[in-house]
Amino acid sequence: MPTESSAPQSTSPELRESEWRLPSGPRSAGRARELLRTQLAEWQVDGDAADTAELLLPELTSNAVRHARTPPGRQIGVRIALYEGRLRVEVADADTRPPTARTVPVDSTEGRGLGIVGVLAVRWGWCPRRHGIGKAVWAEVQLPAATTDELTPEVPGAPTSDVQAAALTPDAWARTSAAAPGGRRRRGRGLTGPW
Repeated sequence: MPTESSAPQSTSPELRESEWRLPSGPRSAGRARELLRTQLAEWQVDGDAADTAELLLPELTSNAVRHARTPPGRQIGVRIALYEGRLRVEVADADTRPPTARTVPVDSTEGRGLGIVGVLAVRWGWCPRRHGIGKAVWAEVQLPAATTDELTPEVPGAPTSDVQAAALTPDAWARTSAAAPGGRRRRGRGLTGPW
């Protein structure tokens, strides 16, 4: 039976998070997708952003299950977050090795996971776990403007420009990585939290 902790954590009106712990097993990718669908329905996120996240999260989960060299019984962490007009999916495992894209033959049916992530995500990367052994691999999807407006309630004294909003960005988000020259991804910090 999976151990799931789904209490959403909200540190600000602009940030919504949910996280779960799942067994490192073959059914975890499907379970992660189910949990994601339920949470996105609650947050009223649908359309292309939800569909893309439903492809990304199981891929990251499958990679953690298949490729992470972890002791038996270790769980994987799954986290989703809405912030600054983006939906972020993140999977943490106890393996410290970075994710590595492979070159595969054209007729191969495996080995394209990170290539798919790179095409579908606005940006993606990995980082060491902040409070433990291992790493977190994450991918972000841009939300449509209407969804973004629904997530950001009007607050008196709220920033009125992108420059003001950027000044209020939490430090953990500011340290996330973007694409580096040559298409390689730079390491960045994961979401704040116990992983």
